[in-house]
Amino acid sequence: MIDSLQIDIDEKSSTANVKLAGRLDVKNASLMLSQFDTQTKGLHLKKLLLDLSEVDYFDSAGAAVVIEIERFCQEQNCYFSIEEMTEDIKNFISLIDINSLAQPVRFINPEREVIIIRIGNAALKFINDLKNIIVFIGEVTMALMYAIIHPRYVRWGDILLLFERTGVDAVPILITIQFLIGVILALLGAGQLAQFGAEIYVANLVAIAMVQELGPMITAVLVAGRSGAAFAAEIGTMKVSEEIDALESMGINPQHFLVIPRIIAVTLAMPCLLLIANVAGIVGGIVTVMLFLDIPTSMYIAQTLDSINMFIIFQGFVKSIVFAILIAGVGCMRGFEVKGGAGDVGLSTTSAVVSGIFLIVVFNGFFTVIFNT
Repeated sequence: MIDSLQIDIDEKSSTANVKLAGRLDVKNASLMLSQFDTQTKGLHLKKLLLDLSEVDYFDSAGAAVVIEIERFCQEQNCYFSIEEMTEDIKNFISLIDINSLAQPVRFINPEREVIIIRIGNAALKFINDLKNIIVFIGEVTMALMYAIIHPRYVRWGDILLLFERTGVDAVPILITIQFLIGVILALLGAGQLAQFGAEIYVANLVAIAMVQELGPMITAVLVAGRSGAAFAAEIGTMKVSEEIDALESMGINPQHFLVIPRIIAVTLAMPCLLLIANVAGIVGGIVTVMLFLDIPTSMYIAQTLDSINMFIIFQGFVKSIVFAILIAGVGCMRGFEVKGGAGDVGLSTTSAVVSGIFLIVVFNGFFTVIFNT
């Protein structure tokens, strides 16, 4: 049977008799709809009668053709009816609600809440988050005390594995970033200090900035982006798959089993990473001086050593330890807050990174004020 579409128009009654024949499949559906649009363009019909008696193949593409013809009739505000069809087509169409599918899609815009309600919801969310933070800090503190009293129950094997993932794996990217920051600081500082003939003090600028401020903060931001996000994703996935509930049902404390090894591993890794970061940044400054400035390398190194004292080094290491506890704690806490599915895991991971970086900056400012007062 030849695939065809035939339309007979009765102009007196504004009635169109549409007859489809052959195969209504994916290959022919678009062609028949194109022919239908061409032949009905500009017509104003009151009635459209569809004949499917000579269709020998009908699938979802054919149903789409019928739906589009029905939609055309609704736009024309004309009567639509399928007059004849085979039993197979009748059974197929009975499974489809053509009238509802022919209706245009309606998008319902949700009503915006009143500003007072939005402020109230934000306040309630803040209070709830604050309560969760206090509870989590209390649980982790109790778990840490238990780990100190009973060190043989600490999962040292997991700590070594986490130390490798948190510390050793982060070394290449950390060295690259800190080296480039040292180069940038040396170039910028030399450009400004050269106006006063004090290029030698580039060594002081790079060394103090690295050891006291940029070293701890950049290292912490990098660890937050790598390890904090990983902790939130791991624990969040365990929460979704009900592994946390399984631990609790077996009488295992999730904080002691999951949180304590991560806090210990990050706390041990951060000072090591900070030492590497400081050396990389200072080496970046030395390389810059060797390539672009007329300052003897031995003089630059001597000036660097003179500018750094134990108090400055102490500041950086104190910051690194506090930052490590914040990063691991926030990452684990966001993981435990997951309640939904995979989408909620992604949100918790993002929240762990953002919250961690925010706390790093806040505490860094706090330490800077304390140490320089």
